[in-house]
Amino acid sequence: MNHHLKLSLFIFCLFLSNVVLLCQPFIFLKVYPYLTQVDRFGWSIQEQKQQSAIILTYLNSNQHFEQDSLNEKKVVLSSTEVNHMNDVLKIVKMTKMIFGFAFVFTLFFFVRFVQSHRQNPVRQYQSFLIHGLTFYSSLTIMLCLLIFVAWSSFFTWFHQLLFANGSWLFPLDSTLIRLFPEVFWQRTAVLILLLPLCELLLLFLSSCLIRQKSQLKAMIQ
Repeated sequence: MNHHLKLSLFIFCLFLSNVVLLCQPFIFLKVYPYLTQVDRFGWSIQEQKQQSAIILTYLNSNQHFEQDSLNEKKVVLSSTEVNHMNDVLKIVKMTKMIFGFAFVFTLFFFVRFVQSHRQNPVRQYQSFLIHGLTFYSSLTIMLCLLIFVAWSSFFTWFHQLLFANGSWLFPLDSTLIRLFPEVFWQRTAVLILLLPLCELLLLFLSSCLIRQKSQLKAMIQ
């Protein structure tokens, strides 16, 4: 497989893994207060966390959203919001499936990579990571600029791409907007972009340490 395609697949898998990771309640509830803003209609951050955690539980368990069951849990969504969340559920399922395939392919090509560079695997691995850091750093800078300069246009285009006929548009006092305001999505987008960059850097630094230890061991022998 082409080197650039392998690199793109690896970064794509890293990117999706962070999306899946952030959707886990024990992590989401830790970062949620830093991503959202104070509700203008009176909910405390704790109340926002509780309700958003219930919605997230539905998504993680692939559970169909129903108004009655949500009302029992004290999460009041309109019928339009419920329909939207069921659309989101379909996208979450597809994302998990794509991540599963990407992970298997990435694991397969990583094993092949190690096998084909047995003589000096750490050095080749470092070279691979340097290319990854260079490529993804450039991509991250461009996307972060897009997020900060043209967020409204990007946000609108993204939702129009995934959801039809304005089904994602709600009043400011709706539950979904109060729990997940626009600033939440802007900060989340930046976080998801920066996490793979940090992970690539950590992988590169760890490979440098491994290579250094190997060289010291060879010198001693």
